[in-house]
Amino acid sequence: MPTKLLEYITKRLVTQGLKKGATEGSFLWLAIAVLGMLFKFVLKQRKPKVITEKLRLGETITISHLPGKTDRDTSRIIR
Repeated sequence: MPTKLLEYITKRLVTQGLKKGATEGSFLWLAIAVLGMLFKFVLKQRKPKVITEKLRLGETITISHLPGKTDRDTSRIIR
């Protein structure tokens, strides 16, 4: 499923859940709203960071990937 569609569905579920959960007292819709908010948070975390920049003639670029914050070494040697 495309990300935009997931964002739209999640937004609608959160809005509907808050409306029905808060105003009508439906615990199920309130729970759906909370789950939707958590899903939105997860979707935001998955988006890759993209940086673009135009280079002039003769300029070079270096691309590096810095490891995330982990407590253990995740590098392995494959033979």
